[in-house]
Amino acid sequence: MALLLLGLLELKKGMKEGTQYTAKVFSSGVMQAVDTHIRIGAMQNIDLLGRVVALREITTTLNMPGAGNVVSTSYVNEDLGVQKTIMPIAGMNVEMVACAKEFALGQNDVLDVVDKMFLESPQRLTNLSETESITYYLAPKQSTVNLTIHSGDNQRVQYLSNGKVVVTVQPVAPHPGTKFPYNGSDAAIVEAMKPTRFLQSQHENIIDLARRAVGDTRDAAEAAKRIETFVGDYVENRSLSVGYASAAEVAASRQGDCTEFAVLTAAMCRAVGIPSRVVVGVAYVDEFAGYRGFGGHAWTQAYVGDKWIGLDASFKGGGRGGYDAGHIALAAGNGNPEDFFGLVTIQGQFEITEIEVKE
Repeated sequence: MALLLLGLLELKKGMKEGTQYTAKVFSSGVMQAVDTHIRIGAMQNIDLLGRVVALREITTTLNMPGAGNVVSTSYVNEDLGVQKTIMPIAGMNVEMVACAKEFALGQNDVLDVVDKMFLESPQRLTNLSETESITYYLAPKQSTVNLTIHSGDNQRVQYLSNGKVVVTVQPVAPHPGTKFPYNGSDAAIVEAMKPTRFLQSQHENIIDLARRAVGDTRDAAEAAKRIETFVGDYVENRSLSVGYASAAEVAASRQGDCTEFAVLTAAMCRAVGIPSRVVVGVAYVDEFAGYRGFGGHAWTQAYVGDKWIGLDASFKGGGRGGYDAGHIALAAGNGNPEDFFGLVTIQGQFEITEIEVKE
């Protein structure tokens, strides 16, 4: 639908070089309308897999919430058919080219995105559930990149003068004896108990699941851990095919990847009065599609006592044990899609050059 609307605008505004205009365009990536600027460029001879064609350049700039401006360049024919698009993903420029079905299904070289989305680890990490802390040394891949890394109760961040960043992850233990629901007055913490567009903690099904998970405990730390375990078992189909689902949708479908585990955990915590938020970042895995290192991941934090404790229902259900020092947080929020778009934007912009493990 967004491409159709842009096409109609291009017909209305014309394709004269230098033409510029703005519009509100719905983005399925963040599930909301975003400010979009379109600029019509010159005709250029573009290589389409060995076939050179004269095409019109169109530059589209989307102002993505939480991620800044994302610029893509498309090349269209006289019928406004997109023949080639170049857009940034995970620190690289991905090119999509129109081609014949036979070529697309043939045994040709293909873009391997997995290695771009994965961060190589300088060393193998073991016994993460028993590791006290891990210090990571991050270096931007380009001198023009300024890394901004999330800092909080579980993660300390130090910015060096050379642009590098030192991140020490030391998971905090939940404080036993804290009762829920939270009845404090901290505005930010109170906000973290409210339902949102993707954390529908007021939804009847989520409230029912949360009560089933918590049982008769009144201890916030115990309740949060029970919810983590419950969600780890409740999501039966670990499917990467789910684009991005809300907590209510996950409660109904019982399927998804790490983001679905995270939003359901957070919503269930909020449903019983435990402040929570969704965290995006990278987490260490010993093996995934032939890779070992840090891949994009999402998990949850719950506010217990005066600390945010980490919960990872996806890892818990998969036998990993839950949140541990193998997680590097990049951002935290209400589980909105723009948070994950921001992750994709920064991921691939840095590498991990050194690791120090404290048992």
